[in-house]
Amino acid sequence: MLIAKTVRVAAVLPTGDEVMQVKESAWVRVSLRNACAGLSRDERVNLQSLCEFSVDGTHFYCRTFDVSRPFAYGNAEAGLQNPDREWVWNASLAAPLRATGIPGACPTLIQGLVEHRELRDSNDKLFNLCIFGKRSSLHPGTRYLARGLNDVGAPGNEVEMEQLVWCEVDQQRSDSPEASEAGLMNGDARGGSVSSKDGKLCSWTSYVWRRGSVPISWAQEIKQAYGEAEIQVAKENPYRGTGTYFARVMNAYRTRAVAAANGERQSFPITCVNLLRCAPGKPEM
Repeated sequence: MLIAKTVRVAAVLPTGDEVMQVKESAWVRVSLRNACAGLSRDERVNLQSLCEFSVDGTHFYCRTFDVSRPFAYGNAEAGLQNPDREWVWNASLAAPLRATGIPGACPTLIQGLVEHRELRDSNDKLFNLCIFGKRSSLHPGTRYLARGLNDVGAPGNEVEMEQLVWCEVDQQRSDSPEASEAGLMNGDARGGSVSSKDGKLCSWTSYVWRRGSVPISWAQEIKQAYGEAEIQVAKENPYRGTGTYFARVMNAYRTRAVAAANGERQSFPITCVNLLRCAPGKPEM
Protein backbone atom coordinates (compact mmCIF):
# COMPACT_ATOMS: atom_id res chain seq x y z
CA MET A 1 0.00 0.00 0.00
CA LEU A 2 1.32 3.42 -0.98
CA ILE A 3 0.81 6.14 1.64
CA ALA A 4 1.68 9.84 1.69
CA LYS A 5 3.77 10.57 4.78
CA THR A 6 4.31 14.29 4.17
CA VAL A 7 2.26 16.68 2.02
CA ARG A 8 2.17 20.44 1.54
CA VAL A 9 -0.46 22.89 0.36
CA ALA A 10 0.76 23.72 -3.14
CA ALA A 11 -2.17 25.94 -4.14
CA VAL A 12 -5.46 27.33 -2.86
CA LEU A 13 -8.03 27.63 -5.66
CA PRO A 14 -10.45 30.57 -6.06
CA THR A 15 -13.09 28.29 -4.56
CA GLY A 16 -11.01 27.89 -1.41
CA ASP A 17 -10.12 24.25 -2.14
CA GLU A 18 -6.57 23.20 -1.28
CA VAL A 19 -4.36 21.32 -3.75
CA MET A 20 -1.83 19.12 -1.99
CA GLN A 21 1.58 18.03 -3.26
CA VAL A 22 3.12 14.76 -2.07
CA LYS A 23 6.49 15.54 -0.50
CA GLU A 24 7.30 12.14 1.02
CA SER A 25 5.70 8.75 0.44
CA ALA A 26 6.31 5.16 1.48
CA TRP A 27 5.20 1.66 0.59
CA VAL A 28 3.75 -0.30 3.51
CA ARG A 29 3.44 -4.09 3.50
CA VAL A 30 0.02 -5.27 4.68
CA SER A 31 -0.53 -8.84 5.87
CA LEU A 32 -3.56 -10.49 4.30
CA ARG A 33 -5.73 -13.05 6.05
CA ASN A 34 -6.10 -15.11 2.88
CA ALA A 35 -2.75 -14.64 1.19
CA CYS A 36 -2.59 -15.32 -2.53
CA ALA A 37 -0.15 -17.68 -4.19
CA GLY A 38 3.51 -16.70 -4.43
CA LEU A 39 4.52 -14.21 -7.09
CA SER A 40 6.25 -15.31 -10.24
CA ARG A 41 9.65 -13.93 -11.18
CA ASP A 42 8.15 -11.45 -13.65
CA GLU A 43 5.59 -10.31 -11.08
CA ARG A 44 8.32 -9.71 -8.52
CA VAL A 45 10.28 -7.65 -11.04
CA ASN A 46 7.19 -5.59 -11.88
CA LEU A 47 6.41 -5.09 -8.20
CA GLN A 48 9.94 -3.89 -7.54
CA SER A 49 9.70 -1.45 -10.44
CA LEU A 50 6.42 -0.13 -9.06
CA CYS A 51 7.91 0.42 -5.61
CA GLU A 52 10.87 2.29 -7.13
CA PHE A 53 8.61 4.63 -9.13
CA SER A 54 9.23 8.25 -8.11
CA VAL A 55 6.24 9.87 -6.41
CA ASP A 56 7.76 12.46 -4.06
CA GLY A 57 7.56 16.02 -5.36
CA THR A 58 6.04 14.98 -8.69
CA HIS A 59 2.40 14.22 -7.82
CA PHE A 60 -0.52 16.21 -6.43
CA TYR A 61 -4.18 15.76 -5.50
CA CYS A 62 -7.22 17.57 -4.14
CA ARG A 63 -9.87 15.92 -1.97
CA THR A 64 -12.60 18.51 -2.55
CA PHE A 65 -12.24 19.67 -6.18
CA ASP A 66 -11.69 17.84 -9.46
CA VAL A 67 -8.18 18.86 -10.57
CA SER A 68 -8.04 16.18 -13.27
CA ARG A 69 -9.78 18.74 -15.50
CA PRO A 70 -9.08 22.45 -16.11
CA PHE A 71 -10.56 24.78 -13.52
CA ALA A 72 -13.45 25.90 -15.74
CA TYR A 73 -14.63 22.29 -16.04
CA GLY A 74 -14.22 21.39 -12.38
CA ASN A 75 -17.15 20.00 -10.45
CA ALA A 76 -16.70 19.07 -6.82
CA GLU A 77 -19.19 16.20 -6.71
CA ALA A 78 -19.38 14.66 -10.19
CA GLY A 79 -15.71 15.27 -10.97
CA LEU A 80 -14.41 13.63 -7.81
CA GLN A 81 -16.53 10.56 -8.48
CA ASN A 82 -15.62 10.41 -12.17
CA PRO A 83 -12.22 12.06 -12.82
CA ASP A 84 -10.69 12.32 -16.29
CA ARG A 85 -8.92 8.96 -16.56
CA GLU A 86 -6.26 10.33 -18.90
CA TRP A 87 -4.55 12.21 -16.06
CA VAL A 88 -5.05 9.74 -13.20
CA TRP A 89 -1.96 7.78 -12.14
CA ASN A 90 -3.30 5.66 -9.28
CA ALA A 91 -6.50 4.31 -10.85
CA SER A 92 -5.46 0.66 -10.46
CA LEU A 93 -4.33 1.13 -6.86
CA ALA A 94 -7.56 2.93 -5.98
CA ALA A 95 -9.87 0.43 -7.72
CA PRO A 96 -10.22 -2.00 -4.76
CA LEU A 97 -11.11 0.85 -2.39
CA ARG A 98 -13.66 2.24 -4.81
CA ALA A 99 -15.14 -1.24 -5.21
CA THR A 100 -15.65 -1.49 -1.44
CA GLY A 101 -17.48 1.84 -1.34
CA ILE A 102 -14.78 4.02 0.25
CA PRO A 103 -13.38 6.00 -2.71
CA GLY A 104 -12.48 8.95 -0.49
CA ALA A 105 -9.75 6.92 1.19
CA CYS A 106 -7.66 7.14 -1.98
CA PRO A 107 -7.78 10.55 -3.71
CA THR A 108 -7.05 10.93 -7.39
CA LEU A 109 -3.28 11.22 -7.84
CA ILE A 110 -1.96 13.30 -10.73
CA GLN A 111 1.61 13.42 -11.98
CA GLY A 112 2.90 16.90 -12.64
CA LEU A 113 3.42 20.26 -11.00
CA VAL A 114 1.30 22.93 -9.37
CA GLU A 115 2.54 26.30 -8.13
CA HIS A 116 0.62 29.23 -6.66
CA ARG A 117 1.88 32.79 -6.19
CA GLU A 118 0.33 36.02 -4.93
CA LEU A 119 1.40 39.03 -7.00
CA ARG A 120 0.59 42.73 -7.19
CA ASP A 121 0.14 44.89 -10.26
CA SER A 122 1.30 48.47 -10.79
CA ASN A 123 -1.73 49.73 -8.84
CA ASP A 124 -0.84 47.49 -5.89
CA LYS A 125 -3.89 45.31 -6.53
CA LEU A 126 -3.45 41.76 -5.32
CA PHE A 127 -4.03 38.90 -7.75
CA ASN A 128 -3.22 35.21 -7.79
CA LEU A 129 -1.37 33.16 -10.38
CA CYS A 130 -1.54 29.38 -10.42
CA ILE A 131 0.20 27.07 -12.90
CA PHE A 132 -0.82 23.43 -13.37
CA GLY A 133 1.13 20.87 -15.36
CA LYS A 134 -0.23 17.34 -15.88
CA ARG A 135 1.31 14.36 -17.65
CA SER A 136 -0.98 11.87 -19.35
CA SER A 137 -1.00 8.32 -18.01
CA LEU A 138 -2.21 6.81 -21.30
CA HIS A 139 1.16 6.69 -23.09
CA PRO A 140 4.10 7.70 -20.89
CA GLY A 141 7.66 6.69 -21.61
CA THR A 142 11.21 7.77 -22.18
CA ARG A 143 12.36 9.80 -25.16
CA TYR A 144 12.54 7.90 -28.48
CA LEU A 145 10.46 5.05 -27.03
CA ALA A 146 7.13 6.82 -26.40
CA ARG A 147 6.47 8.25 -29.85
CA GLY A 148 3.31 8.53 -31.91
CA LEU A 149 -0.01 6.89 -31.09
CA ASN A 150 -0.50 3.69 -29.14
CA ASP A 151 -3.39 1.21 -29.28
CA VAL A 152 -5.79 3.55 -27.45
CA GLY A 153 -5.06 6.53 -29.68
CA ALA A 154 -2.89 8.31 -27.11
CA PRO A 155 0.29 10.14 -28.21
CA GLY A 156 3.52 9.71 -26.31
CA ASN A 157 4.11 11.95 -23.29
CA GLU A 158 1.10 14.20 -23.71
CA VAL A 159 1.21 17.15 -21.28
CA GLU A 160 -1.53 19.61 -20.34
CA MET A 161 -0.69 23.03 -18.88
CA GLU A 162 -3.09 25.55 -17.37
CA GLN A 163 -2.52 29.15 -16.36
CA LEU A 164 -5.17 30.25 -13.87
CA VAL A 165 -5.34 33.89 -12.76
CA TRP A 166 -7.85 35.39 -10.35
CA CYS A 167 -8.46 38.32 -8.03
CA GLU A 168 -11.04 39.26 -5.45
CA VAL A 169 -13.70 41.67 -6.73
CA ASP A 170 -15.68 44.35 -4.90
CA GLN A 171 -17.41 42.99 -1.83
CA GLN A 172 -20.70 44.60 -2.89
CA ARG A 173 -20.95 42.06 -5.69
CA SER A 174 -20.93 39.22 -3.19
CA ASP A 175 -24.63 39.88 -2.54
CA SER A 176 -25.52 39.26 -6.17
CA PRO A 177 -27.38 36.06 -7.21
CA GLU A 178 -24.29 34.73 -9.00
CA ALA A 179 -22.47 34.44 -5.67
CA SER A 180 -25.30 32.98 -3.65
CA GLU A 181 -23.77 29.53 -3.47
CA ALA A 182 -20.21 28.67 -2.49
CA GLY A 183 -18.29 27.20 -5.40
CA LEU A 184 -20.82 28.32 -8.02
CA MET A 185 -19.16 29.23 -11.32
CA ASN A 186 -20.44 31.68 -13.89
CA GLY A 187 -19.08 32.81 -17.25
CA ASP A 188 -17.66 30.83 -20.14
CA ALA A 189 -14.92 28.20 -20.21
CA ARG A 190 -12.15 30.82 -20.39
CA GLY A 191 -13.16 33.06 -17.51
CA GLY A 192 -15.88 34.20 -15.17
CA SER A 193 -16.60 34.55 -11.49
CA VAL A 194 -16.74 32.13 -8.60
CA SER A 195 -17.55 32.41 -4.92
CA SER A 196 -15.22 30.80 -2.40
CA LYS A 197 -16.24 28.79 0.63
CA ASP A 198 -15.79 31.83 2.87
CA GLY A 199 -18.10 33.98 0.73
CA LYS A 200 -15.51 35.96 -1.23
CA LEU A 201 -16.26 36.62 -4.89
CA CYS A 202 -13.37 36.16 -7.32
CA SER A 203 -13.03 36.99 -10.98
CA TRP A 204 -10.91 34.42 -12.82
CA THR A 205 -9.52 33.59 -16.23
CA SER A 206 -7.91 30.41 -17.51
CA TYR A 207 -5.70 29.51 -20.46
CA VAL A 208 -5.09 25.83 -21.27
CA TRP A 209 -2.67 24.30 -23.72
CA ARG A 210 -1.35 20.81 -24.32
CA ARG A 211 1.50 19.29 -26.25
CA GLY A 212 2.63 15.79 -27.01
CA SER A 213 3.97 13.51 -29.68
CA VAL A 214 2.55 13.98 -33.20
CA PRO A 215 -0.79 12.05 -33.22
CA ILE A 216 -0.02 9.57 -36.00
CA SER A 217 1.71 6.18 -35.99
CA TRP A 218 5.46 6.80 -36.07
CA ALA A 219 8.67 5.95 -34.26
CA GLN A 220 12.33 6.91 -34.05
CA GLU A 221 15.31 4.62 -34.47
CA ILE A 222 18.71 5.46 -32.97
CA LYS A 223 21.42 4.25 -35.34
CA GLN A 224 24.37 6.23 -34.01
CA ALA A 225 25.50 7.83 -30.78
CA TYR A 226 25.25 11.37 -32.15
CA GLY A 227 22.98 13.24 -34.51
CA GLU A 228 19.21 13.02 -34.82
CA ALA A 229 17.33 9.75 -34.61
CA GLU A 230 15.68 8.67 -37.84
CA ILE A 231 11.92 9.23 -38.00
CA GLN A 232 9.92 6.30 -39.35
CA VAL A 233 6.25 6.77 -40.20
CA ALA A 234 4.10 3.64 -40.36
CA LYS A 235 3.70 2.50 -43.96
CA GLU A 236 0.23 1.04 -43.42
CA ASN A 237 -2.56 3.28 -42.12
CA PRO A 238 -0.38 5.85 -40.30
CA TYR A 239 -3.50 7.79 -39.25
CA ARG A 240 -5.08 4.89 -37.38
CA GLY A 241 -6.06 6.31 -33.99
CA THR A 242 -5.75 9.97 -35.03
CA GLY A 243 -9.52 10.38 -35.05
CA THR A 244 -9.72 8.80 -31.59
CA TYR A 245 -7.19 11.29 -30.28
CA PHE A 246 -8.96 14.38 -31.60
CA ALA A 247 -12.34 13.05 -30.45
CA ARG A 248 -10.87 12.76 -26.95
CA VAL A 249 -9.60 16.33 -27.12
CA MET A 250 -12.95 17.61 -28.36
CA ASN A 251 -14.83 15.79 -25.61
CA ALA A 252 -12.44 17.13 -22.99
CA TYR A 253 -12.55 20.82 -23.91
CA ARG A 254 -15.32 21.58 -26.37
CA THR A 255 -18.29 21.61 -24.01
CA ARG A 256 -18.08 23.11 -20.57
CA ALA A 257 -19.13 20.83 -17.73
CA VAL A 258 -20.77 23.68 -15.79
CA ALA A 259 -24.00 25.06 -17.22
CA ALA A 260 -23.96 28.71 -18.14
CA ALA A 261 -26.22 31.29 -16.53
CA ASN A 262 -28.73 31.12 -19.40
CA GLY A 263 -29.07 27.35 -19.07
CA GLU A 264 -27.05 26.56 -22.20
CA ARG A 265 -23.73 24.73 -22.19
CA GLN A 266 -20.72 26.84 -23.13
CA SER A 267 -18.10 25.98 -25.74
CA PHE A 268 -15.05 27.70 -27.14
CA PRO A 269 -12.72 27.15 -30.11
CA ILE A 270 -9.81 24.71 -30.04
CA THR A 271 -6.70 25.77 -31.94
CA CYS A 272 -4.16 23.25 -33.27
CA VAL A 273 -0.63 24.52 -33.93
CA ASN A 274 1.86 22.68 -36.14
CA LEU A 275 5.26 22.66 -34.40
CA LEU A 276 6.97 20.45 -36.99
CA ARG A 277 10.02 21.73 -38.84
CA CYS A 278 8.67 21.67 -42.37
CA ALA A 279 11.70 23.12 -44.16
CA PRO A 280 13.23 20.93 -46.88
CA GLY A 281 15.84 18.56 -45.54
CA LYS A 282 14.38 18.34 -42.04
CA PRO A 283 13.57 14.81 -40.82
CA GLU A 284 9.89 15.65 -40.30
CA MET A 285 9.49 16.03 -44.07
